[in-house]
Amino acid sequence: MSTPQRWTHTPPLPLLIWLSVSVPLVLWDTAFVFLRPHSLPPDGALHRPFFVPYALYGSVDYLYSRKAYEDQVGFTGAQAVLNAVESTLYLAYLWFATAASRDRERGDKGGGREALGPVLGLVAAAMTLSKTGIYWLNEWFSGWADIRHNSWSRLISYWILPNAFWLIFPTYMLWMLGRDVKRGLEVAAAVGGRKKDL
Repeated sequence: MSTPQRWTHTPPLPLLIWLSVSVPLVLWDTAFVFLRPHSLPPDGALHRPFFVPYALYGSVDYLYSRKAYEDQVGFTGAQAVLNAVESTLYLAYLWFATAASRDRERGDKGGGREALGPVLGLVAAAMTLSKTGIYWLNEWFSGWADIRHNSWSRLISYWILPNAFWLIFPTYMLWMLGRDVKRGLEVAAAVGGRKKDL
């Protein structure tokens, strides 16, 4: 089996679509948390027009409620900080992947930017999956304290299905980006082995 001489990374279309939807949503969510109490319903100065849907979501998931803020529940703020970090990593991934594509179009041999993009994306996807897993586990180990008041239909519609996307797509990203990083490492190892043979 021969190893290719050159490795490149092009973000798959489903990944680009997911990031174009999820990154703005996560940044909006992060802004809501960081701007509390001004973003909280009903009378937060920034609640209307920017954060109106959070009136509903705060009634579904009490971690997003005024009471959680007033009780200084730290989990919401902590996960918002991680949201900001992972979003920054996703944006860096997109920048490096785009820059590497431009480099290839100019005939540049690639290298650092080409390799760094998928690694950043892989780290960000691992953060997203882990953080979302902790979010679900926090509910499990607290006896569903923040969501058990919902009916099943409300819970499925407003908590389970929306949050499931942040388990499914990061898993897909880990698989896709992990495969690309593995391929890049195989190419690098083969090239390094040939240089030693010379």
